[in-house]
Amino acid sequence: MSDVVLVTGAAGFTGRHLMDHLRRAEPGATIVAVDRLPMAACPAEVDFRSLDLLDAAAVRRLVAETQPAVVYHLAGLNKSDDPAAFFRVNVLTTLHLLEALRHEAPSAALLAVGSAAEYGPPPDDGPLDEEAPLRPATAYGASKAAQTLLMRSYAAAGLTTFVARPFNLLGPGLPPSMAAAAFAHQIVLREQGLADGPIRVGNLAARRDFLDVRDAVRGYHLIVRRGAAGGVYNVCSGRAVAVQALLDRLVGMARCPVSVTMDPARLQPGDVPLSVGDNRKLMALGWAPQISLEHSLADMVAELRRRPV
Repeated sequence: MSDVVLVTGAAGFTGRHLMDHLRRAEPGATIVAVDRLPMAACPAEVDFRSLDLLDAAAVRRLVAETQPAVVYHLAGLNKSDDPAAFFRVNVLTTLHLLEALRHEAPSAALLAVGSAAEYGPPPDDGPLDEEAPLRPATAYGASKAAQTLLMRSYAAAGLTTFVARPFNLLGPGLPPSMAAAAFAHQIVLREQGLADGPIRVGNLAARRDFLDVRDAVRGYHLIVRRGAAGGVYNVCSGRAVAVQALLDRLVGMARCPVSVTMDPARLQPGDVPLSVGDNRKLMALGWAPQISLEHSLADMVAELRRRPV
C-alpha cells in the first residue's frame, strides 16, 4: 500500500499544523504538500508541489504520479467579495480531486474540510450534531454544504471519503481576516508602537465554539485512521464562548493599555448569534481537546510578537 500522504492548501494556516502532526504521527510517510502559493519554510523532507487545483488535468497528473494513500483537502476560500469564487474554489477543486482519485487512485481516502457555516442559524441554543439540517446563511456556507453533498455522492459510488466539519479554529498563524487574529494583530501593533488609538472590533455578542488548530489536525488524522467511511465529523470543543470574552482575554495579555471601539465596517451580514458543536462522534474515536483557550490565544500572540505584523 502507498505511504504517500497528499496535503492540499499546505501553505495555509491549518496546512502547516497538519504537516507538523503528520511528520510526528506518520514518520515513514512521504508527505506531498500542494499549494498555489509558495511555502515560506517547507521542511526539507516534504515534497512541495506548486499547483492550481482548478486545473483538473494537472490534478489528475499529480494523483497519477504520486499515488497517494490519503489526501487531506485543506485548500479552500473563506473570505471573498465574489460569491461565485466560493463555489469555484471550494466545490470545483474538490470535484477535481474526486475525479482524479476515481480514475487514478480509487483505493485512496480523501478527507475534505467543511465548515460549521454549513449549519447556519441553529434552531435552538443546543449544540449542533452532524445530523442537524444544513441551512447555510452565507455563500461561503452554501459552498461548503455543496462540497459535503459532492463528497457524499462519491462515497455512495465507492470512494473512501470523510468530511471534517471544524467550527472556529485558533492558534499560531491564524489569518488576520479572522476576528481573534485581527484583535491580536492590533494589540501587538500597539505594543510595538506601530499603531495607536483604540482597536477596532465588530460583533462581540456572538458566541462561538473555539478550538485550537493543533487539536483540530489531530482530529483530522484520527478521522482518517478510525472514522467511518462516508462519515461527517464535527471538530469542535463543544463549548460556546462569547467573542467579547475572547477579546477580554487578549486585552488582558497586552503589554500596553488597550481601548476598544466598534467599527460598523467589521459587522458581517448573515452573522449567526450562536454556533456551538456537538463533538461526541469524534470523541468516540478516542479524541479529546488538549489545548485550552488561554494557551491557544497566548501562543498566537507570542508568535506575532516574534515576527513583523
